[in-house]
Amino acid sequence: MSDIGVILLDSDLYRPVGDVGNPDTFAFPVRYHRATGAYAPHVVERGASGLLDIFVAAGRTLVGQGARALSTSCGFLSIYQRQIADATGATVATSALLQAPLLLRMLPSDARLGVVTANAASLSDAHLEAAGVTAGSGPGSS
Repeated sequence: MSDIGVILLDSDLYRPVGDVGNPDTFAFPVRYHRATGAYAPHVVERGASGLLDIFVAAGRTLVGQGARALSTSCGFLSIYQRQIADATGATVATSALLQAPLLLRMLPSDARLGVVTANAASLSDAHLEAAGVTAGSGPGSS
């Protein structure tokens, strides 16, 4: 049994140790469920438009198998952070972007936070806002 579940994109990408999609990354058991039909180009380049139900179903499957906390294999799913958490009743971390508000508050007021992404052109304000990054959340904000 595992308390942690990972929703995977529908992909055959190689996932090295250290990647959330590789079970050898963890020293404890992790459950995985592929979100069938959720292909990376659609998620990244089209904002996962129309795929919410697929991710919710995958999350509910993992919760039904005993997972209490969920993650995803693609940070672009921050766009669905609230909806997946609400629909599954689990603790959900869709993206490393969720750490940005905390990091921004820890930085000196003249510092900047960089984001490494698979596709900068596709990373929108909507992704950032869904992760809690707003115009007033940077260093020097009140």
